[in-house]
Amino acid sequence: MNHSFNTDIAEEAGIIPAILLENIAHWIRRNKANKENFFDGDFWTFSSVAAWSELFPYMTKDQIRRGLEKLESLGFIKTGNFNKSSYDRTKWYSLMPKAWGFYGKSNCENSQIQLAKMPNGKGENAEPIPDINKDITTDITSINPDGLIVPSVNADDLRPPHSDEKHPVKPDHKACCPHQEIIALYHEMLPMCPQVRDWTPARATLLRARWNEDKKRQNLDYWKRFFEYVSTCDFLVGKSGNRPFLADLPWILKAENFAKIREGRYENRETA
Repeated sequence: MNHSFNTDIAEEAGIIPAILLENIAHWIRRNKANKENFFDGDFWTFSSVAAWSELFPYMTKDQIRRGLEKLESLGFIKTGNFNKSSYDRTKWYSLMPKAWGFYGKSNCENSQIQLAKMPNGKGENAEPIPDINKDITTDITSINPDGLIVPSVNADDLRPPHSDEKHPVKPDHKACCPHQEIIALYHEMLPMCPQVRDWTPARATLLRARWNEDKKRQNLDYWKRFFEYVSTCDFLVGKSGNRPFLADLPWILKAENFAKIREGRYENRETA
């Protein structure tokens, strides 16, 4: 993967802080466009050092902490805490005017916002991050208001197929995999099972694989019915055995487990 940064910011703060700021700026601009996470007159985004270390595996956690501290000390960002739970210490980040000088308009709610439809047609998104470097193909990481971290989603999962004379869309183009919507259905239909908090690249790969294996799975109704079926299997939802088992989404999505569920291996059996 390739990650981008602003060279002027890198000269002042260093490369690692510049890369982190690029990510923060992208998601604050997204939240600004969607009018989400607006507190104390500014738009915010949040993440943990652990989540960033998965997104940027070439950075240590100490480097990430120092990078964020440097961005704050130099006046590029400010931090806050708007978590619902008092014991949740996840930090929130907002851009300061100094950073907005590099990324466009101010962070305040009353400024004009140019809105563009998100690729999935269910919301709105800010314009893309400017192409600062020549080869920016950054894997996209979403941090939603529920704290769900969704890194390394393929670009094909986020934008519709584009057709032109030189590059016509092939008839067998795979439908985009809506990670967030499927995770939301899992939470809705299986509230007794472990909640998804971190959506790592490995987990995203599992979901994408199950989605692409069969065209019948490439719609949300299929996943709603699938999770409804899982909820009827006592073993999978902690209703059987001396040591109850709860199937989480990554476990369900593993190829062998997914196949066994579809084959009815976990259906309730009548006792003699």
